[in-house]
Amino acid sequence: LDVPFLLASLRYTGLSFSVSAQEGTPRGIHLDDSGTRLYIVGATSDFVRQYSLSRAWDLSSCSFTGNSFGISQDGSPHSLQLSADGTKMFVGGFGTNRIYSYTLSSAWDVTTASYDSTNFLMSTQISGFRDFHVSRDGRRLVGVGNGSD
Repeated sequence: LDVPFLLASLRYTGLSFSVSAQEGTPRGIHLDDSGTRLYIVGATSDFVRQYSLSRAWDLSSCSFTGNSFGISQDGSPHSLQLSADGTKMFVGGFGTNRIYSYTLSSAWDVTTASYDSTNFLMSTQISGFRDFHVSRDGRRLVGVGNGSD
């Protein structure tokens, strides 16, 4: 965006990066505030994969770090968010309609993730749960679905 938060100023830069070598069906994406860490979750392999950008926000400088974390709580993870400090990770599952909570013992390193044994059932609130966003302070969660409600 040439003008922050103004979609009319949006222009395509032509920069891209393929994750197909690691994930055939990418569903969720998270970029940290610095634009140097990218995370993808997908429904084919049920893994969160970690990528590094050598130039902030420049997808052409993106490379797979080799770091990944397997999601065993849901067979079709489709949304993802990390906390502002990189120590919490939340994964939304299409199969179970739940958001799962994980702790990263080393900030931003998905290989150190462990399941908190905590989840929230979204289908009691939203029909056809698909995606969510947690506020930067971690106090609010907004979800979206594709149901008829």
